Amino acid sequence: MAHPNSFQWVGSAPANVVWQRLGSDYVAYHRPSGKTHFLNAASQFLVAELLEGPLDTDSIVQAFQQDGASAADSDPAARSAIVELLDRLERLGLISRV
Repeated sequence: MAHPNSFQWVGSAPANVVWQRLGSDYVAYHRPSGKTHFLNAASQFLVAELLEGPLDTDSIVQAFQQDGASAADSDPAARSAIVELLDRLERLGLISRV
């Protein structure tokens, strides 16, 4: 059963984001806004996955589970942190809800 706050997410058009690795982090230049963003590896991985196609919040939470637990069984604090990351990436224009 889907969590009541589960949305579909998709990355910005691939041509809109230019990536550069900087050590263990990443720099993303977002062409439409003209802004550059520094992302850690988890954030970059998430944006890159969403550039491939939409995923729902539950699928994203489950992908971040270390033990393969379902999204319904996830730690509420972990789920909250992932949703916060999704919201932040959306505000930056790198992903959006569909």
